[in-house]
Amino acid sequence: MKYINESIVVPCPTDELLLLKEKKWRLKLPHSYKEFIKKMNGVKVTEGFIYYNNRKEGISRFFCILEEISNSNGWLDIGVVSAPIIEKLVYDEDRIGIEVLPIAQLDYGNYLVLDYKNEISEPQVCVFDYEESEDFNPVTYLVSNDFETFISSI
Repeated sequence: MKYINESIVVPCPTDELLLLKEKKWRLKLPHSYKEFIKKMNGVKVTEGFIYYNNRKEGISRFFCILEEISNSNGWLDIGVVSAPIIEKLVYDEDRIGIEVLPIAQLDYGNYLVLDYKNEISEPQVCVFDYEESEDFNPVTYLVSNDFETFISSI
């Protein structure tokens, strides 16, 4: 993966901030993702591709995690991205919290997500197809079984 180092959004999240976000979203972020986001918060990608469902798509940028969303300066915070499509990010309408967490923007309008549907402790990395998804019926395509494997493959 190639990226623009100057595009990293600072301050990068701390362990304390990530713990607060986990409580808010009611999920456990993978350790490998936490280590990544603490160094690469909001980074723009210039060369990074994913392959899924016989398709190839480029990663535009990873979303950032900010303490104060009002200070986002146009950066794409996970909470801001998730808010308007929250119904499309859960499988169970009675669930409180997120089951599909957007972590990156892809070139054609889809999102790279952590999908907690099958395994709560270690979510799969998937593509969330915005156009195909409906309220309480997210459509995702598997990219990798875990974030650590995913990040080492791009």
